[in-house]
Amino acid sequence: MEKSRSSVCMTLTSGSAWLNGCLQPQHYYVTIDITDPEGKSLARVALSYEQAAKMLLYNGHVECTLQRYRDATGKTAVEKVEPPENVHKRMKRRLSETHKALLERIEDVRLSLHDMVNGDKKANKTTILNLLQEMDTIQNHFLENQSFILQQSEEELSSMQNNAAGQLSLFLQTKGFEPTQTYKNDHK
Repeated sequence: MEKSRSSVCMTLTSGSAWLNGCLQPQHYYVTIDITDPEGKSLARVALSYEQAAKMLLYNGHVECTLQRYRDATGKTAVEKVEPPENVHKRMKRRLSETHKALLERIEDVRLSLHDMVNGDKKANKTTILNLLQEMDTIQNHFLENQSFILQQSEEELSSMQNNAAGQLSLFLQTKGFEPTQTYKNDHK
């Protein structure tokens, strides 16, 4: 009689689940079940199709979701994945964090100028030029960060569109449609 061995099973799953690293719920995703030699489930990992492809094609870590696993005590635990902030909230948060840091730098320049005016700090030409240069740098960062945040948001939206297109393609394939097929309207 052959001895039992640990096993792993990959399944293509349909349903709706929030997964780590995904900006929208996944309606089609991959699950990987791992069992010990006695057939007891050790873990179930969920990956979006994109994450599964990365796992298979590249060396390195890929984000995943532990849907079910045994903790150190042997009890079954689950990882709860909260939906991410929407693009607008993420963009607003990033902008406010950046603006806060830049405003703190402006306050430092203001305090330095205040100290110079009140005689607490020596006001020489080099110090004043350094403060002016710092103000120019802060102004440039304000402008650059806004366009950078906008660019990041556009990339996120593009990623979401690509993921949605992939989800739609998988849905159509499960319903028997080929995404590359063209359909003619034969009605006259």
